[in-house]
Order: sequence, then structure tokens, then C-alpha cells
Amino acid sequence: MSIPVLFNNTNNFKQQFNQGLARLLAEDDGLESSILVLANALFDKEIFAPLAPALKQRFTQLATNNTDAHYQPLFEQIAAQGIEALATVHQQQGLWELQYNPLRSFRPARASAAKTVGLQTAFNPEGFHFNKPFLAKETLWQGELMGRDAKLLYNKFPFVALHGLLVLDASKQRPQYLQGHDHSYIWQLLSELSEGLPDLSIAYNSYGAYASVNHLHFQTFIRKDLPIAAECWQHNGGDKVYPLACQVYEDKDKAWQAVQDLHAAKQPYNLIYLAQKVYVCPRQRQGTHPHPEWSHAFAWYEVSGGFSCTSKEALRDLSTRQIEQSLEGLNTLFAM
Repeated sequence: MSIPVLFNNTNNFKQQFNQGLARLLAEDDGLESSILVLANALFDKEIFAPLAPALKQRFTQLATNNTDAHYQPLFEQIAAQGIEALATVHQQQGLWELQYNPLRSFRPARASAAKTVGLQTAFNPEGFHFNKPFLAKETLWQGELMGRDAKLLYNKFPFVALHGLLVLDASKQRPQYLQGHDHSYIWQLLSELSEGLPDLSIAYNSYGAYASVNHLHFQTFIRKDLPIAAECWQHNGGDKVYPLACQVYEDKDKAWQAVQDLHAAKQPYNLIYLAQKVYVCPRQRQGTHPHPEWSHAFAWYEVSGGFSCTSKEALRDLSTRQIEQSLEGLNTLFAM
């Protein structure tokens, strides 16, 4: 089974990722598309440099003709500060990674923090989902991927390198509820693609664990060095206790049994898949345990030890103990 060119190697992926952003900026002069390109460029200096002139010109034009009321408050923040002042700031705090992404802080509120019950709810064709026609322009790639219909969209407000949203069988309108064949597919997909994309990883937020859209999707990114993967943690064979309960599985079937146990208990969870490995993290349900004021949310990235801060002050002042306490507070009584 042939692998699409995008997924052949890291250079191809980066090149097409960047070219897609340039194409979107050239072909669509709307504010929403411009913000998507800007957000991805501001996260990565290599992406920003070649796009900066066109982005500056675009936002100058939008200053006189923007009609997008939904994103108007965000646009006003961009106009007030200038795009170059909005670059993401990255920082290490002990074993933990922090970032302050001003543009992400300005975005409209999401529905992902709403209170939930159980681990699934019916797909709502009238709500937001990945079949919306306007999302076609935000799609990096679409086609058959190892026997399944798939599309990879840009993440509008990224917080990891080359951040995408992988949507499987979108036309089937499945809710955000993982099934056994999905788990096996993601496991096999990473196994197959790891030769050309050795740092490709895939994360999953269950319903009730800050899944932002109730339409089956996964988060893709190119890196394996998240704090949760450090050798020092007990779940990786070290001697240091990770603040949040976590199990790592190198056997696909045992991993799925662990997920099934979570489903049976209606226990929200986050998954982080690497090639031939998955981290399984049960956690408090969103809306029942408030995340700290210095964080936007606690989804898979936070569970993995990375934190997007709400302000420069939070980035500057946050202590290792505060970070670890925030993860400890996510622990549940569920025993794996």
C-alpha cells in the first residue's frame, strides 16, 4: 500500500506544510484564514521568516476592510501590537516546558471546557464539525491513508511543532469516541510512517478531556521529546514519580484493554501515541476540576508536561511546584 508523498519523510512534510500556508494566504484574503497562517507562522521562526512580508501586507489591508465580527476582538489585539510582537515564547522550567502564545490568548472562547457526562454524546450535524465547507481551505491534505478516508487540517492555534488535526472517515459523522479499530489503525499508522517520519506522534483527547470538537479526530505533531517521555519517570523505567497517574503500553492489545477499562468506567482520559507505544492518562473530567488561572486548559499537551500560559507574567513566575500541583490535582480514584 503506497504512502502519500506528504508522509514519506520529514522534509516532504515540512515543505508541504509550509507551502500550504503560503498558498492559503495567497488564495484567501479573509481574516480567519489570515489568522490561521499567522498563528502557525508565529509559532515557528522558520515558517514566519518567508511569510512575514505577505502577512504584514495582509493585516494592513484588513485594517480597512475587515468584516469578520467573530474575530474582530482578536484582530484589534493584532493591530494594536503588530504581528512581530506576537511570536510564541518558549521556556523550560525544570523538566517541564512552558510557552506563551499571545495570539492563542486572544482567540475566542472554545466550547471544550463545557461540562460533560459520560464518554460520548451523539454527533450533532448542526454544530461545529470537520465537514463544514469553509474548512476545506484549511485542509493540508485529503485522501486515502492506509485504507481509510482521511484528511489532515491545520490547527488554527498550534502549540506543538507542525501541529495538525487528523480526521478519519469524516463523512460517517462519528462522535469523539475511540473504537478498537481506530486504536489499531493509529498504532499501525505510526508503525508504517515511522520509517520516513520518525518523530511523528499522535494524541487523542477523549470526550470529557477537553476534546474541542465532537467529531472523531486526533492531534498530530512532529516530536517525541515531550516531558512525559523523559527516561526519569517511573512509567518509563526511571525512579521519579510522574505527578499524574500514567501507564505506558508497548503492546497494542494490552493498551486497548486499558482503554476499554476506562470506557467501562466512563473515565475521561488522554492518549499520546508514539511508534509502538502509547501513554494512557486517566484524569479529572473537564468542568469538574478547575484548571489554574495561568493555563488555557488541561488537555493532552498539559497532561504530557507542556503548558500554554495565559500571560507573560505567568510564564515568568510559574514555579516547578505549581506545575506539579496542577497535574496532581488531575488525578482520579480510577486505578489502572
